[in-house]
Formats: sequence, structure tokens, C-alpha cells
Amino acid sequence: GDFATGSVHDSARRPLYEITLNMAGGPICVAALFAGASLTKGLSLVESALAVISGGLILAIYGGIIGAVGMRTGLSTGMLLKRTFGEQGSKVISVLLALCLVGWYGVQTGFFGDTIHMLYPQGGWLTSSHSAAAWGGVLMLLTALWGYRGLSILSLVAVPLLFVLSIWGLLTAISLSNISAYVPASRETLGNGITLVVGALAVGATTTADITRYAKSSGHSWFSCFFAYLVTNSFMLLSGAITAIATGSGDLLAAMLALGLGVPALLILVLGQWTTNDDNLYSSSLAITASMPSLKKPYVVVALGLVATLSAVVGVANLFVPFLLFLGVAIPPIGGVLIADFIVVKGTAAERLVTRNYSVRAFLAWCAGATA
Repeated sequence: GDFATGSVHDSARRPLYEITLNMAGGPICVAALFAGASLTKGLSLVESALAVISGGLILAIYGGIIGAVGMRTGLSTGMLLKRTFGEQGSKVISVLLALCLVGWYGVQTGFFGDTIHMLYPQGGWLTSSHSAAAWGGVLMLLTALWGYRGLSILSLVAVPLLFVLSIWGLLTAISLSNISAYVPASRETLGNGITLVVGALAVGATTTADITRYAKSSGHSWFSCFFAYLVTNSFMLLSGAITAIATGSGDLLAAMLALGLGVPALLILVLGQWTTNDDNLYSSSLAITASMPSLKKPYVVVALGLVATLSAVVGVANLFVPFLLFLGVAIPPIGGVLIADFIVVKGTAAERLVTRNYSVRAFLAWCAGATA
């Protein structure tokens, strides 16, 4: 099911609005607000905006090329990696991507648990950080079991609602303070800010083909990537940056709670984390299934989801910013090698399969890119 180990049939291609909503669901999450807030610790608002737009443009172009390859071949990122790194070599890369996505799932679920506790501190055991992370993580893996169809149903409902709620919260935050006079307490380089922005969605952009393989044309694929990474992602990061300056708390939830808007804050938390973690679990299960086709995808989804939830309960979210910076260095070169292989070296024809087990050249290129 879900064309996990094969090419998406033409009859299974989906319309532009559906692809775009699925892509947009990834950047909409509470962690994006925290990432935006992290920028303001060492950058001014103008510098933060430059980092956000620059990083978003990098992600849109990078993810857009990978997405176009996925659309033309109908293959997931895990299947594309077989042609670039070899049948056996791709297993190393697929497992790394899956681990990063599982780690990202844990980060998001940890934020979920912490914020549920912040919203309802008197809720007892049910709303404690650890228990909320546990039941939230299990809840989020349910729609991932449905594969692409589950992503579509969730995104169709959640993404438009999240845009409305986030705009409402942003206006609320701006009304609380004058942000024009903000000066950061310390100084950080613009380059590090861009790296953080890219790192926040580095894995997601590398696995863009998992969604865009269902697109009907390259134009649809490119539009969905630019909307997700340059528009949606920039909006969420700048929302986090502005509310950090306005409230000192770094997220829309605190601003909304200050005015007693608990229900909208809860909806942003639940729906935002759910759409993003669905993408993470969906892509990680595809990567593992592509490298180990004997495994059944539903079992892979459940196993990865439970491991990720456990990592959230034990506190992986505490490593949030270093994790993003690591992803910004280690993951994009994987996509860079894939892009070079398909676009420059041998084109994107679906019938041109790799028969070798390993590609030493691809691994050396990846290491060189990460080192640089």
C-alpha cells in the first residue's frame, strides 16, 4: 500500500490544493514558533526576517528540485536514494533519515507535553509533561497509519484553521508591546540564523518527494514547495520571533493565554503538532520500508511512533536547538548528492535503475558537503 516500494500510478495522482495543504502542514507547529523565538536571542527583528527569508528560499529551491524528481519518477525519497547511493548503501542513508525524523517527532511530542502542562497545570497526572507527551505521541501516530490518505484528511481540516488561529494569535501578540525598539541581549551571526532556519526543515525538505510523487505536474510540485517553505514556514518563524519580542515568552500560546484564549491555543498546539508529526512518521516509515521491503509499513509506523514517543517522554526536546543545527549541517548534503545525480549526472528517467550495491562517489560527496 501507499506505493512504498514502487512508483505512484498516474491514476493515483492528486490535485494541486491537496498536495499544497499536505506540504504546508509540515512547517505549521509549535516548534517552528520556538525556532523563530530562538533567532531573536542574538538577532534583531530585521536580521531575523532576513534569516527566515534566506533560509526559506534555500529550502524552497532545494526541496523543490527533489520534489520535481519525485513527481517525475513517482518514487519516494527512500526509493530515489537507492539509485544514488546504491541498493545497500541507501540503507545507511535511509536509516539516518528515519532516525532524524523520529528524533524530530520526539522533539515535537516533547513540546506538546510541555505545552499541555502549561495550558492546564492543575490537570494532575493526565496533563503532566511526561504523560501528555506519552498520550499525545500515540494519538499522532494514528493518522500516519492511513498513509498519504491520512495526511490529506488531516491537512484539509487542520491547515486552514491553523492559519486563521495563528494570524489571530500574532495580532494579539503585536498588540501587547512595541516591537520596533527591540535590541537582542547578545549577538549572533546571520549565517547561524540561516542555518537554524534550514535545519528546522532540512529533513522535511530532503523527503519532499514522499508527498510530491502524488503531484500531477512539476508546476504543482514546485508551487507546493514554495508555498510550504517560503510562505508558510516564514510566517510561522516570524510569528515566533515577533511574539518572543512582544511577550518575552517566545510563542503564540503564551500571548493567547495572556488574554484568556485557551481554546484557540490548545487547537494550535494539537493540530500543529499533529500535522507535522504525521509528516515525520510518514516519511520515516517510507524510508525504512524502502530500504527493508520485507517489513510491513503499518508495523513500521507503530514501532517508530512508539520509539519517538518514548524519546519525548525522556526529554529529547531539551536538545532542540543543537539538534536543528546538526540537521542543518548533516542532512542537506544528502539531497544535494541526490540532486546532482538525477539532474546533472544521469537525468530523471524512471527506468534508469542503479544495479550496484554501493556508490563510493556518492558517500564521499555527502561527507565533503557536510564537512564544508
